[in-house]
Amino acid sequence: MRAAGCKPKKISDDFGTAKLWHLAGPYSMLCAFSHNDLNVIALRHQGEMSMVYKQEVAPELVRSIVTSGLMVLMDATDQFGRIARFPEGVFESVYAEMGEKWLRVVDGDGTL
Repeated sequence: MRAAGCKPKKISDDFGTAKLWHLAGPYSMLCAFSHNDLNVIALRHQGEMSMVYKQEVAPELVRSIVTSGLMVLMDATDQFGRIARFPEGVFESVYAEMGEKWLRVVDGDGTL
């Protein structure tokens, strides 16, 4: 394909075309963890000396994954709020409440 002048498709180009460049990194990370990327499999199962069935995941990594997912969710909600019609102030108040709840989850409070 390259010899014919065709380049592999890069999803980051699609994000750029949509002016959503900031989602390319989180998308890549979340895809790696959900589609069994070899690096992720090694991270989850490769111990010091041998393979481990389910190696414990560092809390910082879990927090990073959850935070990335929440960022994507909040961004998608914001995009939806720009195109959908709601009664005056309804979307804004719900969106603000979502943000406050997710902050509590990310900050460790855990309450919804």
